[in-house]
Amino acid sequence: MALQTSGAISLANIQSEFSGSNPISINEYYRGGTYVVNSSANSSIPTSGTISFSNFYGGVSATADNTFNFTMGLGSTGGKYALNVYGANNGASYLGNISNGAVTTNNLAVSETITAFTLTQGLGYLVGATMNTSASGGGDRLWNQGAVRGFNLNGTNYSFASPTSGASSLNMQGTAGGAANVTAPIEVQMANLVGSSCTVTLNY
Repeated sequence: MALQTSGAISLANIQSEFSGSNPISINEYYRGGTYVVNSSANSSIPTSGTISFSNFYGGVSATADNTFNFTMGLGSTGGKYALNVYGANNGASYLGNISNGAVTTNNLAVSETITAFTLTQGLGYLVGATMNTSASGGGDRLWNQGAVRGFNLNGTNYSFASPTSGASSLNMQGTAGGAANVTAPIEVQMANLVGSSCTVTLNY
């Protein structure tokens, strides 16, 4: 939880956010020191020299947490033209549930909850690999504010395509129009991982 962005701010507020022991001094809270991480979210906090309470508006003690986990599932959309779905989706009972779905990007600019990480395949082509967020516009924020450009699935790197403005999801680069030559490698990987524990780490 970040510090307030306006109004009165106290040394106790700063200590509550960044930790520390009594007696406390504002000089303990330089950016890049023992308590305050050197991140873009804390750019107003100086690394040395003059320091004041107002420097701490919006400051946050969070550290990057850009990894989430799940057990690879395989299901079907059902219906006349059923499509296979690999991955995890917290809203689909036939797929794995994502654990630790809340990610904080490396520059601490964006935190989002990942609700689904799936690849859909059928009708002779791949529909696409997608990472969905719970927030409206979450994919757009991960790309434009968080600088997320891809992901690593159990040791293999893949890239995202630039999302449309306000998009809630990120799609794997080249999946539009069923570009099977691009998405085939991840289809094979996900198929081989069904039933296995998986780790996805965001790339920048």
